[in-house]
This record gives sequence, structure tokens and C-alpha cells, in this order.
Amino acid sequence: DEMVLKADYELALPLEPGENFEIVYTQEIPDIPAVVSQILSYGNLALKGEFENSLPFQLELSFELHDSEGRIIELAEGSGKQTIPSRNLDGSPAEFDLNLSLIKKPGVDVSDISSMNIVVTANSGDAVGQPINENDYVVGNLIVVVPDGITMDLNELTSKDEE
Repeated sequence: DEMVLKADYELALPLEPGENFEIVYTQEIPDIPAVVSQILSYGNLALKGEFENSLPFQLELSFELHDSEGRIIELAEGSGKQTIPSRNLDGSPAEFDLNLSLIKKPGVDVSDISSMNIVVTANSGDAVGQPINENDYVVGNLIVVVPDGITMDLNELTSKDEE
């Protein structure tokens, strides 16, 4: 006689960050429109938005601009980074208004911005031993604004296009 045994199982292990726990997630935004380079050459850009974090650790959000060769375009010191706080002590999600500036570094050529990486880094920090469950999340939305406006000489734009 033949016996057939079928099994379907799921294994769920609890995750509690230890002292050296770190996760880095990078999302590339390719094909940045040329107008971003033009705007950044005249002024600064800001990223504004709202985030909600139910994870037990804070997240560092940073933005890297890249040229068409994939090289990082350096920003001013401290520019392009902001921390999103961890969930509240009562376990409820922390709500956070993001206001992050992308400030060009003096002397750096920003005329060839081709892509942008959004880098999210999470490390255990104060969350050592706090459990993470399947319902924890981070959500957010972002918009790009020109905080100080820009003043442009239309003749300068025309002459660049004709070259």
C-alpha cells in the first residue's frame, strides 16, 4: 500500500532588534527631469511631507542626487537628511511632518542631475529588545517645493538652449 502525506505550514519568528541591528533600504528614482537641475542651480529645493511610523526605532531618511555617470552630487553639509521618530511610548504610531532641504554645495556642478536615491536607514538604537510585528509600518508622502522661489533671466535660458 502507498501512503501520501501532505503538509502545509507557516513559520513565524518574532523579530526583536539586537544591539547591531541595522536595515538600509534604497529606492532609486530614475530619469529626473532636467528642470530639477535648472532649479537647483538657481536656488534650493525642499521636500515636504507627512510620515507615520509604527516601528519601535527611528529612521534616518536621506536623499542622494546622482549625475548621468552615477556619481553622487555632493550637497551642503547636513543637507538632504532628516530623522523620522519611532512609535510613541504607548505603542501608537508617531506622526511626523517632514521638511527637508536639498541645498547645493558651493562650487559643485548640479547641471546634470539624472537620478535620486531615497535611502532609509533603521538601526536598533533605543529599540533593543522591542518586538516588531507584522502590522508595523512606515507610510509617508512627499512633495518637492522651491522654498524661496527662483529668479531667472529668460535670456540666459534661451542662450543655453541655443548652444
